[in-house]
Amino acid sequence: MSVIMRALKKQSREGEGESVSLCDDEGFFTGKDSYIRENWLHSLFGGGGSKKVKLAALAVLFVSLFAISFYIWTKRSKPVPPPTELAEFNESLKTKDKDEGKANLSKDEVSLERAYAEYKGGNFDAAIDLFKKLVESGGGVEAINGLGLSYLKKGLYSLAEEEFRKGIELNPSCAICFNNLGYLLSLKGDVAEAKKSLERSIALDPNYGDPHFNMAVLFEKEGDVRSAVWHYKKFLELRGGVKDDVGDMVTRRISELGGE
Repeated sequence: MSVIMRALKKQSREGEGESVSLCDDEGFFTGKDSYIRENWLHSLFGGGGSKKVKLAALAVLFVSLFAISFYIWTKRSKPVPPPTELAEFNESLKTKDKDEGKANLSKDEVSLERAYAEYKGGNFDAAIDLFKKLVESGGGVEAINGLGLSYLKKGLYSLAEEEFRKGIELNPSCAICFNNLGYLLSLKGDVAEAKKSLERSIALDPNYGDPHFNMAVLFEKEGDVRSAVWHYKKFLELRGGVKDDVGDMVTRRISELGGE
C-alpha cells in the first residue's frame, strides 16, 4: 500500500506543478519515502488503533480517491489542443476580428477609401467615377471635395471649381474646401478672389497650414517678400517641425528670400 500512496503523491506533483499534498499537510509522511507514522494501515484494517485514528484514515483515503478521480475526469473532459491547432484557432480569431472591423464600415466609407486610393495612385479617371457615385448617393462634403480634386488634377478647372463651391454650400465651415478653391482660383489667375478664399480658410481653422503656403506663393508672385516669408514660416510652424522634402524646400525658399 505504501507504493500506491507514493504513486498518488507523485501524480499529484506532476499534474499540478509544484504543490504540497494533503498527506504532507497532515504529517502522515515523514522521513525517506513513505514511512507511515502510527502504523495507520494496520489500525484501519487490523484490530488495533483507536476509533479516531480509523476515522481520520478513512477520511484521508476518501478525499484522496475523490481528488484523483476528479483530476482524471477534468483532464479527459477538457482536452488540450495540439500547439498547431491552437495556433490556427488564434489566427482564425484575428482574421475574424479584422473581418468584423471591415463589416462595421458602411459601403460609403469603403468606397470613399477606394476612391481616395485611386486618386493618390494617380488613377484620376477611376477616382472620378467612384467619387461621382458617392456624390450621387449623398456621400457628403468629403466625396464632393475628392471629386473636385480629381477634376483639378485632370486640368478640368471649371468642373473642379463647381465641386468646391458645392462643398462650401453644403458646409460653409469647410476650411479645406475654401483652401482648395483658393488654390484653384490662383491657377486661373484670379488672385483677388483666391486671397479671399484662402483668408476664409485660415479664419475657419487657424491651425490648418496649407492655406498659409498658398498665400505665401501668391505674395511672392506679387513681390511682397515680407508677407510671403511670414506665411512660409507660419506654414512650417503649424507643421510642427516635420522634416521632409516639403519642409526642406520651404526652409530653403525662406533663406533665398532673405528671411533667415
